[in-house]
Amino acid sequence: MNKPRSNRNKPAYLPKPKPNNDEQSETKKPRYNRIKTVLSDLDISNKELANRLGVTEGTVSTWCRNFKQPKIETLFEIAKALEVEPGTLLNTVKKAEV
Repeated sequence: MNKPRSNRNKPAYLPKPKPNNDEQSETKKPRYNRIKTVLSDLDISNKELANRLGVTEGTVSTWCRNFKQPKIETLFEIAKALEVEPGTLLNTVKKAEV
């Protein structure tokens, strides 16, 4: 008789294959905002913007990395805190796709 096979030696998960450089470039996230660029141009840190807005440094970081986008109301608050026009914080459609 055959014994049932044990799963003891098998990993509990299968690791995902790592994408090569070509695949990574194809899956780049769109860059909708220019908050990171504007902060750099004005020599203002994420921490300083976070303090001005009353949000966490992590929140500002997610905006700067384009991981999440601020609400339109927040975008205007950011513009006011940085003393720039709100449009300065946004990319054009063509640049956002890059």
